Order: sequence, then structure tokens, then C-alpha cells
Amino acid sequence: MRTIQMITILTLFFVLVNKTFTSEQTLKKKDVPKAVLQAFAKTYPKATTMGYSKENEGKTIAYEVESKEGTVTRDILYDAKGNVLEVEESVTKDELPQAIRDVIAKDYAKATIEKCEKLTKGEMTQFEIHVTSGKKTSEVLFDSNGKLVEKPKKEKDEDGKKEDDNEDEENK
Repeated sequence: MRTIQMITILTLFFVLVNKTFTSEQTLKKKDVPKAVLQAFAKTYPKATTMGYSKENEGKTIAYEVESKEGTVTRDILYDAKGNVLEVEESVTKDELPQAIRDVIAKDYAKATIEKCEKLTKGEMTQFEIHVTSGKKTSEVLFDSNGKLVEKPKKEKDEDGKKEDDNEDEENK
């Protein structure tokens, strides 16, 4: 159990560090490595490509393909050789694991779910839920077992006040 917790903590640390140092550059299809285009076309033959970009993920240069297939939006990060680094795809609330739906129903009962995404990186799968409560919107990250991985960050609401996303106005 401690090993899983340590892996989760280290993964979050690296994700946060990588996001801090990530820079993104929009690309045209002709500027995307052929291996990336082939890997995407092979895996998602019915998807419509919405855009391409290049990102510095720490020491790795990653190529992102933004796509849509039916109602599913999907962003896939590849290395230059066409190997998948990360997949982020939209899911419905009903597609979330039951454990996550139970936590949301209990801890975010007054919130509105705006968006749900499934994040897959290697063997790790997480779910990012965008919730709105009053004027505040936040992202909540869960593992596939419904355990809260990342608590909502303090954000500014529409009035410019910095508040904890879990608080309701009436609880103040």
C-alpha cells in the first residue's frame, strides 16, 4: 500500500514539475514526424484530427495530436518515434468507475460536473473531473479506484476572491 502511495506522490510531483516547464508550439501536419502520423492513423482510423502541437515534456520532445471521434475528444502525446506517451480522452459521467461516482455524489453533491477525462500514462489511469460550484470551477483528480489523487487547487472565483474550491458560500 505504501508503495502505491509513494508511486502516486512521485507521479504527481513529476507531472507538476513537467507542467511547469512545458512549452507548447502549434504545428502544421507537414511538421509532425511521419511515425507520429502513422501511429495515430493506425490506432484511430475513424478520428478527425483537430490540430497538432509540439511540447517540451522535461527532456522529451512530445508531439500532441488533438482529435475527435464521434462525441469523444482525445489528445494523444507521442514521442518522435510514434510511441504513445499519454492519452487524454473525454468520458461521460456514466463511464466513470462507480467508486469515483460515489465520491462525487457524496463530496461534490452541490457541484455541477462540467467535463470528465480519462488520463492514461503507461500503466497508470486517472480521471480528471471538472466541477463547478457557484462561481468556482475546479479540477479534481482521482485514481481508478476512486481515491482522490489531487485536491482542488485554490482558485479565484468570478469576483476575484481566492477560495478553496470545496467550500460553498453558505459554509463561510
